[in-house]
Amino acid sequence: MGAVVVIQSSGIAAGGGDVTPDAVNWGNITVTSGSGIENNSGSAQTLAGIDSPITLRAAWTSSSSNPTKGQWIKNGVAVQAPQLSPVEVTASVGDVLYWQTYAAYTHPAGNYDTGTVTVTNQSDGAASLDTFTFACQYVRAGGGGGYNEPPLIEF
Repeated sequence: MGAVVVIQSSGIAAGGGDVTPDAVNWGNITVTSGSGIENNSGSAQTLAGIDSPITLRAAWTSSSSNPTKGQWIKNGVAVQAPQLSPVEVTASVGDVLYWQTYAAYTHPAGNYDTGTVTVTNQSDGAASLDTFTFACQYVRAGGGGGYNEPPLIEF
């Protein structure tokens, strides 16, 4: 009769490798200001049902000649600087995620953009997890930097 001995280092996870999270449903993003920054933090999703870290990818379409940049927000902190499509985040069970759009980089011209964001699980064969729409607008604020008529001075 033989014996099998398994020695596990404390640095190796004992999880079963489940990389398919419970259903997620981020809300659509609408324009709430002209700041050029919008997000779906009101529908932030907490990852559950996985026992290994996963990589999620957000890829989006754009209606603007200056496409909105995007970034993942994980546990209240930006994962990366805003960048063009796609962006990825590595997350674990319990992490809270939402997505943010950024159009203010078009200063001083302003920008309005709409599109659809598709979130896929790169750790699960690029399985589609969710799709939501966005709208984002940057409106140049007045005051400074622009051409203004000089004041009329009467003598």
